[in-house]
Amino acid sequence: MKTLEDEFSNVAIMHLDMNMYYPKDALLLIRRCKELNKKILGIDAFIVDGEKIQPSLEHSIDFSIKKSQNEYGFWEEAENFIKQITNDKYVFEIVFKT
Repeated sequence: MKTLEDEFSNVAIMHLDMNMYYPKDALLLIRRCKELNKKILGIDAFIVDGEKIQPSLEHSIDFSIKKSQNEYGFWEEAENFIKQITNDKYVFEIVFKT
């Protein structure tokens, strides 16, 4: 069975065994997670500076510690979070429940 990582491998940026995505691809991945009912656990942002990639803690969010009133997967919150940071110097690791 094809995994989400496989499905998005053509747009992923691989770094230290992590798949990272530019904002437009991160949004597509979040929407696909919603279609498959895979809960978003968190988003980690990274700044691309030439050949370097460094974490951006102020642009990361952890949904795994939040309680959802509707028992859903934080897809809307994840999309809104990404939409706030549309600069292509950022890439995102989307952590979801497999």
